[in-house]
Amino acid sequence: MRAILMFVIVLMISVFFGVKYSVAEHSANGKHFGTSQQKAGDLPLGERHSRPKLSLESALRIAQTFVQKQHSDSSSYWLFDAHFILYGGENIPDEEKSPCWAFRWLNDSDRRAIDIVVSMDGKPMETPSM
Repeated sequence: MRAILMFVIVLMISVFFGVKYSVAEHSANGKHFGTSQQKAGDLPLGERHSRPKLSLESALRIAQTFVQKQHSDSSSYWLFDAHFILYGGENIPDEEKSPCWAFRWLNDSDRRAIDIVVSMDGKPMETPSM
């Protein structure tokens, strides 16, 4: 009997709050992410949301192999960051930059970093660490 009563109470509360603050409305108007629909269009890559030619997993395998070949002491590094970037200079418009996967490995002992960028063609290169 107690379980049925609890179920009914939870159901009533969820219906009450669900109607007033529906999940679909909450995420559709952008309030969940702290942006409005107008601002969402201004975000980088607004017109370029297509699936990357090279998956994150494949790019990571390529980058790991590259790091192991280029750095004999790579076993002391750990993967700190991985993200999708547009690679190119500051003066180059986004439309002309190359989409790439960027990876950063850190070394705990001396705080050095290894930064690798993998192009959508699967070509890795090391970039200067900041």
